[in-house]
Amino acid sequence: MEILDDEILSTLQDDVCRPAIIEEAIRLALAELAPSSVGRERARLIQTRAAADLECERLADAIAQGGPLTALLARLQGAQERRDEADAALAALEARDSSRVDFEGLEGRLRAKLADWRGLLRRNVESGRDVLRALLVGPLVFTPIIEERRRGYAFRGTIALDRLLTGVVDLPTLVASPTGFEPVFWP
Repeated sequence: MEILDDEILSTLQDDVCRPAIIEEAIRLALAELAPSSVGRERARLIQTRAAADLECERLADAIAQGGPLTALLARLQGAQERRDEADAALAALEARDSSRVDFEGLEGRLRAKLADWRGLLRRNVESGRDVLRALLVGPLVFTPIIEERRRGYAFRGTIALDRLLTGVVDLPTLVASPTGFEPVFWP
């Protein structure tokens, strides 16, 4: 178990938390919070809500005219769900009001937080496991590998990189994450 712990934490530190990934996470976080990004997202959500409203009106008219009720009601429910999702996303967008964000200080806080995560990985196994639990989306999957006389395991998992940034700025995190990592471990 100690060997696996060490290998998994090393992989996380060296592959997932490497400087290029951290720089990309910072870039994406800052871009996501930029007023221009928020404005584009707001416009997209307003357009989505308007389209859902229009579809609801058309479906209500079709129901009133005596169209196929079961199919029309199912489509109406879907349109209402899209409208509700757009409303919820708009409310979340308004709540995060990036105009209050100190962008100059934010980048430094992001860098400090990410450096702290890297350090936590190696301070001791228990803190490293805590970091891993916080970042993993689902379990690690181990696959045995046998090549000639060598036996080992490949492990694969998905990391939610936006969880690294939680608490740096009091906003919902919408940062893209790497889809996974797939290191191979040879004991």
